[in-house]
Amino acid sequence: MRKVSFMFFASVLIACTTNAQLVVFEDNYAPGVSFVPFGGSVNTLSIDMAVKYSGTASLKIPVTSGYTGGALVSAAPSDLSAYNAITFWAKNDMPYLLDGVGIGNNSTTTVYACERNGINVTSTWTKFFIPIPVAAKLTAESGLFHFAEGSGEGSYNIWIDEIKYENVTGGIIGTPTASFATETIAKNVGDNFNANGTTSTYPVNSVNQSMQTARAYFTWSSSNMSVATVNAMGVGTALAAGTTNVTAMLGSVAAGGTLTVNVTAAPSGPATAAPTPPARSAADVISIFSGAYTDLGGTDFFPNWGQNTVVTEVNIAGNPTKKYTSLNYQGVQFASSINASAFGKLHLDIWTPDCTAFEVFLISPGNERGVVVTPTIGGWKSVDIDVNSTNYPTVNLSDIIQFKFVGTPGSGSTVYLDNIYFYKSGPPPAMAPTVAAPTPTRTSNGVISLFSNAYTNVPVDTWLTGWSPGATVLTDTLIAGNSTKRYTNVSFLGVEFTAPTVNATNMDFMHIDIWTPNASVFKLKLVDFGANGIYDGGGDDREHEVTYNNPTQGSWISYDIPFTSFTGLTTRGHLAQMILSGSGSTLFIDNVYFYNSVLPITLTSFKVVPKNNTASLQWVTGTEQNNKGFAIERSLDGINWKQINFINGTNARNGSAYGAIDLTPAKGINYYRLKQIDFDGHATYYAIQSLSFDDANLAKFALYPNPATDNLVISLGAIENSRSMYSIIAADGRIVQNGTFTKSQANTVQTLDICKLPAGLYIIKLNDGSKQQSAKLKID
Repeated sequence: MRKVSFMFFASVLIACTTNAQLVVFEDNYAPGVSFVPFGGSVNTLSIDMAVKYSGTASLKIPVTSGYTGGALVSAAPSDLSAYNAITFWAKNDMPYLLDGVGIGNNSTTTVYACERNGINVTSTWTKFFIPIPVAAKLTAESGLFHFAEGSGEGSYNIWIDEIKYENVTGGIIGTPTASFATETIAKNVGDNFNANGTTSTYPVNSVNQSMQTARAYFTWSSSNMSVATVNAMGVGTALAAGTTNVTAMLGSVAAGGTLTVNVTAAPSGPATAAPTPPARSAADVISIFSGAYTDLGGTDFFPNWGQNTVVTEVNIAGNPTKKYTSLNYQGVQFASSINASAFGKLHLDIWTPDCTAFEVFLISPGNERGVVVTPTIGGWKSVDIDVNSTNYPTVNLSDIIQFKFVGTPGSGSTVYLDNIYFYKSGPPPAMAPTVAAPTPTRTSNGVISLFSNAYTNVPVDTWLTGWSPGATVLTDTLIAGNSTKRYTNVSFLGVEFTAPTVNATNMDFMHIDIWTPNASVFKLKLVDFGANGIYDGGGDDREHEVTYNNPTQGSWISYDIPFTSFTGLTTRGHLAQMILSGSGSTLFIDNVYFYNSVLPITLTSFKVVPKNNTASLQWVTGTEQNNKGFAIERSLDGINWKQINFINGTNARNGSAYGAIDLTPAKGINYYRLKQIDFDGHATYYAIQSLSFDDANLAKFALYPNPATDNLVISLGAIENSRSMYSIIAADGRIVQNGTFTKSQANTVQTLDICKLPAGLYIIKLNDGSKQQSAKLKID
C-alpha cells in the first residue's frame, strides 16, 4: 500500500510548447524557478550541455538508487489560467516508462495536482502534452511541473527539455471525459469523506491519455444537501442521518461515477484531550505532531496513496488532534528524512470507538515494517514503541521518510491521534536558570535601559499591563543575585513605558536576554505612539513584531535585534509599549535595553587641570558624527549639576581636540563632566573629573585668554571693595586704556573690549584703594 515510486502527486517538473507563453525550463531553469526534491528521494539533477533537444542544454535526471523525484517550483505563485496544457520534450537511454509527471505539486501541497503515469519515453526526443483540466482554477500555482521515477530497472538517465505552458490549438487536444469511483460508503454525522479515483482522459493527437486529477478540479453536487455537502476542494461533510448521492462535473463535462453516502448518528469521540507529555529537553525529542514540543515543518498528513481515509484536525478540549475517519490505511510524508537512530522510542496517543488493531509502519527507501498496537476502545491509550532492529529489522532508522497507519477492520474505522514523537531518555529540563544572564559589556554611553542591573533604567509604568491575559503571572526574582523578571503561562504580555515615552531615534539595536524551559516560539513587538505620544489605535501609531521559532531551551539567549528588522516600526521617537509572546510558556528576562552600536563620538581622553586660579578642561575625540556639541557641567557635591559653558562640535571624522576654562571655581572640590548632545537632542554623559581649590589659589588675579585679541576676561581675585580701577600700560609706560569695575563679591568676572589696542606686550593693573594686583598681557 505504500507508494514510493508510483505515488500520485509524488513529483514535480515543468513543460513547454511551440506557442509557449510561460517557460519553465529552456536551457536552464526560468527566473524564479527552482528544483525542490520530494522527501526521501535521491536526486543528482544537472544541466547537460552535451545533450539537448534544442538550444544549448537540457535537464539531465540520473536514476540510480532509491527513487528520483521532485518539483520545479516558482518563487511566486503563477497565474496559469490562460493556458490549456504544459508540454515538454523527453528522451532516455533505456527503454523504460517514466512513472509520473504532472503539475500542481510543489512538494508541499497537491491541491490542484494532475499527473500522467507510465509515459513511454524512448531514446528519441519526443514531445509530450499534459492538458490542464480546468485552467481557470490555476490563478496562483507554484507547482509548475513534477516528476517521479522508481529505480527498479537499474541505473539510467532521462533528459527533459523545453518545458513550457502554452495554449495548444489545431485540434491536438480533444474534448475530455472524466470519472471517479462508484461506491457506497457509511459515515457518521460530523465525518468528512471524499470520492476516490478521480481521473480525466484527453485525446492527444487522437490517442487517449488518462491522468490522475485532483478533486479540486471538479465541481461536486450532493443530491441531499441536508444530509451531506461537498466543498470546492472535494471534501464532503456528513451533516445528518440519511442518504445522499454525490456527482461531479469537470468543467462542462459530466463525470462518470456516483458516490452514495449513508450517514448515521456519530459515535462518541473523546471528551478529554490526550495526556500531556512530560517535559523533555528539545535535543531529546523529534516531534511529528504535539502541542507540547516543536513539530517538524512541512509534514504531509494526507498524501494521496489511493486510500479511503479522510484526515482532519479537530480540537479536543482545546487541544489540536488528528482525526482519521474511514481508516483503512493512511500515509504520513515528511518534508525530509528523519534520523531516529539515536532515539529509542516512538510515542503516540490513540483513542478510538471501533478500531480493534492499529498498525504503525516506519518506512525508509525501499523498506517498511509495522508494529501492531491494540487500542483501548473508548479511552486514550499512550503507546511507546521500541524503535530497534527487533521491531523494525529492515528499516533504515537513520533515513525514515514516511509513516503508514493501517486500521482494523479494513472496511474503515475512526481513530484520533495526538503526541506523535520520537524520544530518548534524558534528564528533565531545568525549570529555572541557575546562573544570571550575561552581564552587558557596553558602556552606558549610547544605551537606553528599561531593565538591567548594569545601567540606570528609565521609568517603566508597568511590566505586566492590565490587558495582558489573566493567566500570566509576573514574579520579580533574583538569579545568582541578579534582578530578573519571571513570567509564567505566557501567551502574550504587555510592558508599558508611557511617562515618559522613549526616544530611540538615535538607537540602532534592541537587546534582550531570555531563558525558557519550554517555549517553542518567542515573539517581541514594539509599539510607537507617534508624534503626539498618545495611543490612538491607528493614526500615527506604528508597530512591528519579530518572531524567533524554537528558541534554545534551558540556557540564556541574547537577542540583539536591529531596528531594521522592525520594518513596520517607521517611527521610534515615542516608543511606549513592548509586547512579548510565547507558547503558554515560562520566560525569564533580563537586560532589556536599546543601544547605538556606533556612538556619536568616541572620547579618547578627558582631563581637568588647574591653571592659575581657573580650571582648564581638555578633551580629545577619536571620531565624531551627529555631534551638536558639549555642555560643560559643574557640581559641588557630585549630585547636582549646572551647565557653565557649551562648546560646538566639529564633527571631524578623525576627531578633534577641545578645551574650556572655568574662570570661577569654588573653594573645595569642583566636579566636572561632559554632556555630549546630538543634533536630535539625545544626550550622552562621559566620566566625571574633579579638582580642588583653596583660598590661596582663588585669590589670584587671572586673565583669559592670554594672549588675547578682541576681548579679555578678567577674574578680579582678591579685590574686595565694590569699586576698583584698572589700567592697561604699554611697554613704553603709557596708559593706553583704563576704567572702573563694580563688583558685589570676590572672584567676579569682568570682560574688557581690547580690539582697538595694537599687538604687543602690556601690564594690566587693578586697584580698589586698599589692594593692588597686576598681570602681564599679550595682545596678538
